[in-house]
Amino acid sequence: SGLALGGGSLIASALGTLITPAIRNAKTAERAGVAQRYGVDVETFNAWDTIGRDYGLNGESFGSMFEEYLQKAGQYKQTGKQRGLEEAFKALGFKAGDFAGLKDMDQFNKIIERALTLEDPMVASFALDKLLSGEASKILMLLKQSGKSYRDVMEEQKRYQMVTEAGTRGAQEGQQAISNLQTVMSSALDE
Repeated sequence: SGLALGGGSLIASALGTLITPAIRNAKTAERAGVAQRYGVDVETFNAWDTIGRDYGLNGESFGSMFEEYLQKAGQYKQTGKQRGLEEAFKALGFKAGDFAGLKDMDQFNKIIERALTLEDPMVASFALDKLLSGEASKILMLLKQSGKSYRDVMEEQKRYQMVTEAGTRGAQEGQQAISNLQTVMSSALDE
């Protein structure tokens, strides 16, 4: 019976060795998909996730704020009006041309950086709430408590992230291969 138990443990250990990387691979692929939906790279999404974790936020909280900004900026570009954006930019002290030539992510970063420099936290909170969402106030407080700039916090978190774009692509390709294999096996059983 001892030999049977030992053999069973060995098999369980071998299965765990095979399954654990597949599970991690699936999680990495999933995170990559979420990051792509928000139009950011995995490093940025993972940094957002880490920054917000201690405050009940996650990468999707940041992603939603970025998405909210993009929608308002898009509406402004189309119609020349967007009340929330206009009110927020006025409160943050932005003038026409301050965002000329900047990519969307650089604009988002500039907005958060400017909010951090305002002396009145209520004005900063109001502006970010109008422009990004109510979650933005939490992030503003989190960043103020860190005593660092948003850019510094992001760069620090990106240094700690070991998942690269190449690794992410590999995880997605691996996950697709596993999914294809599961489909083949499932359809073979059905047949």
